[in-house]
Amino acid sequence: MHMIQFRPAPKSIGAGAVLKCVFLAGIALNALSAQTDSPAEQLREKELEFSRCAEVKGIRSAFLEYFDDACIVFAPQPTNGKAAYAANSDSGSSLVWAPTVVELSSSGDFGYTTGPSEYREKKLPADSAYCGHFFSVWKKDRVGQWKVILDIGIGYPRKEKREEALRLRQLPSNSRNVEMPRAAGSSPWLEADSNYSAIVQDEGSIVGLERYGTEEIRVYRKGKFPAEGLDAASRLVRDEKYSMFKFTAGQISSAGDLGYSYGLAVTSTADTSNYIRVWKRYDEWKLVVDIVKPWGRKK
Repeated sequence: MHMIQFRPAPKSIGAGAVLKCVFLAGIALNALSAQTDSPAEQLREKELEFSRCAEVKGIRSAFLEYFDDACIVFAPQPTNGKAAYAANSDSGSSLVWAPTVVELSSSGDFGYTTGPSEYREKKLPADSAYCGHFFSVWKKDRVGQWKVILDIGIGYPRKEKREEALRLRQLPSNSRNVEMPRAAGSSPWLEADSNYSAIVQDEGSIVGLERYGTEEIRVYRKGKFPAEGLDAASRLVRDEKYSMFKFTAGQISSAGDLGYSYGLAVTSTADTSNYIRVWKRYDEWKLVVDIVKPWGRKK
């Protein structure tokens, strides 16, 4: 872990109140048609509440408040998020973010959020802010409160930044899609993750996406704005070559229709990265989010 000055790999990168207003104003306009009482809208509001808390109380205090006790962050190795932030003082830097994509399990207790973020170190001008995208997995705790259970972010040059439409989704209840959690190694969800790793390693990322990716897939890579859709995703990963993937852990919703996995990815040039994937149950498990973040980058 970096000695902190912990530059949060999680939410990736922040700016000031003006930038925050720009983010939230644009998202508010896109959200006019959303049902404000829907579970997906409630999770979106929780994410925005988290961001406001970071502005008011500071990054460290906000992350300690909204992280689950077992939350995983990547700094760069997978580590307990609360322990990482508790061990460091708040640097006074600013961090702002807002979700543009929110997706929930049909059970309404498990979902993910992602969207643009900006991080500015203390005393530096606003135009020096680092741009990026955050990605968080949320789960309701034993008393029904939303908590972040996994958090990561990627950074990219300001020139890569662009607008995104707001999308709020909750999976429909469907008994065909229910797969209750089972022991590691016996679940079709984990089998899909293993098979995808094997295909990417042996035949390349494009072949893996053709087999397991959906038309809505989002792919996150260092230095690039997230690619959405199979065509854009395939262009982004066309030159990737991996020599190894090693699954570490994951979780699945109580409805058995949405889950994430994470582990290690090693490239053909021996560079080590973390991978994070989100899987959704259709007639079979399909990949909807694919993130690879090298250990060697701070942002």
